[in-house]
Amino acid sequence: MLVVLGVIISGLGSAIGVLISIITTVGAVFKILAGVIAFLLSPIGAVIAAVAALGAYLVYATGVDGKALTWLGERFTTLRDTAMEAFGGIADALAAGDIALAARILWLTLMLPLVS
Repeated sequence: MLVVLGVIISGLGSAIGVLISIITTVGAVFKILAGVIAFLLSPIGAVIAAVAALGAYLVYATGVDGKALTWLGERFTTLRDTAMEAFGGIADALAAGDIALAARILWLTLMLPLVS
C-alpha cells in the first residue's frame, strides 16, 4: 500500500514538474512578445516597422521581387558552376599529388568575383 502511494506521489510530482516547465516556457514566450510589442510601440520601433512595411509594399507593388529572385537564382547558378569546376580541378590536382596546385586553385577560386 505504501509503495502504491509512493508511486502516485512520485507521478504527481513529475506531472507538476512538467506543468511548471510548460508554464515557465509560456511565460518566457509572453515576455518576449511583450518586449517586441513594447519595441514596436516605441517611437524608434514604430519608425523601423513603418520603413520595413513601406519597403515590403514597394517591392510588392513594383514587381521587383520577381526580378530580384531571378537575379539571385542566376548568381547561385554561377556559384554552383564555379564551385563544380574548382572542385574538379582540386580533385585532379590532388589525384596527381600536387597539393600546391590544389591550394592555388582553391585560392584563385575564392578570389573570383561572383557578380557579373
